[in-house]
Amino acid sequence: MAEMGLLGMSFREEFGGAGMSVLDQVIVVEELAKHSMLAANLWFVPVFGGGYLLDQFGSKVQKEYYLPKMIKGEVLPTLGIAEEAAGADLSGVRTEAVSDREGYILTGEKIFVSLWKNADLAFILSLVREGKQIRDTPAC
Repeated sequence: MAEMGLLGMSFREEFGGAGMSVLDQVIVVEELAKHSMLAANLWFVPVFGGGYLLDQFGSKVQKEYYLPKMIKGEVLPTLGIAEEAAGADLSGVRTEAVSDREGYILTGEKIFVSLWKNADLAFILSLVREGKQIRDTPAC
């Protein structure tokens, strides 16, 4: 998929992408799914489950380091959302990322993470706690 340019079609050219639209992505995933749901999932999880989140919420350093590698297929990201009590209901997420001096410590449990056995990088949906406050904005 990387050789065909499918992993980078929606990302900016400065990172090695093609700068195409969301509609272009929808057409690609629909065509992939017509032939193989596995192929569609193998495309969807890294592009939307990792690359999109990084592109929207990551730091400049994170984007410059990871996006070109994701686009080339050198780094496989995954996304952890589902929890036992909440399923995929985002409002029910209880996993927390608690800030400390070196970054964040994750507490909680995910019950399903696509491609986790092969992933090089994971995006874990969590509440972000800084002191006693829960942040209402994304962190990457």
